[in-house]
Amino acid sequence: KQDIEELSSMFKDMLGQSEEDEDLAYLMELEAHFVPQEDFAANYLFMIEGRKQPLYLDVRGDELTCYYGNEENIDVYAKLSSDIMNSIINGRMTFQRAFMTGVMTAKGNFKTLRMLDTIFSFDEN
Repeated sequence: KQDIEELSSMFKDMLGQSEEDEDLAYLMELEAHFVPQEDFAANYLFMIEGRKQPLYLDVRGDELTCYYGNEENIDVYAKLSSDIMNSIINGRMTFQRAFMTGVMTAKGNFKTLRMLDTIFSFDEN
């Protein structure tokens, strides 16, 4: 019984670590593929299924701030699955296509929504 508890604890720790790594990967990928746009400012909140906290992005010209947490007064509020977010980050789908095909829902300023594919360049791999 003690061995089973030990193994269970070990696997929980491993799962928690991989989930944390995946969260950090989104932040690092977004920062790495950020393309600054002069005179553009907006903020986005992504509800990614399976995540405890929403992903918040704030773009101010050449500055990008991104972290997990709730914020008020959002320009674009989007909801999508982690599979779709992975497809976008891996360059297999664009934010616009995800929205147009219905796999991502969004509320807010749609001109600002379309800018996501301009301010983040995820080239096809």
